[in-house]
Amino acid sequence: MAELYAALAIFSMLVLTVAVPLAMDQSMVRKMTTRAVAMEIVDGEIELLAAGIGRNYKEGEQDYVVACDSAKSLPPGRFVLRVDARSVRLEWREKTHDGREIVRVEREFRRQP
Repeated sequence: MAELYAALAIFSMLVLTVAVPLAMDQSMVRKMTTRAVAMEIVDGEIELLAAGIGRNYKEGEQDYVVACDSAKSLPPGRFVLRVDARSVRLEWREKTHDGREIVRVEREFRRQP
């Protein structure tokens, strides 16, 4: 019986040493994939804004609506466009569980005088 308990203890330690890092890696991969999707969306939209669409927006901070299906795979958050006389900035802000917003991806371009 003692041998069985020792074998179970060794087996449990081995399983835990493998399972915990795998769970941590899965979480990291999920975060990196989310960031990559948001980065692709923001990069594409900032190119459109730099090409001339950015002139249609008034100065100040406003919500920006993206028209791509991949934005649906992102966690709760919003895209924010900030326009001033010198630059145009697009951000993706992720909402945390406690209601705060964290800027995860941001791109900016300087307007030509």
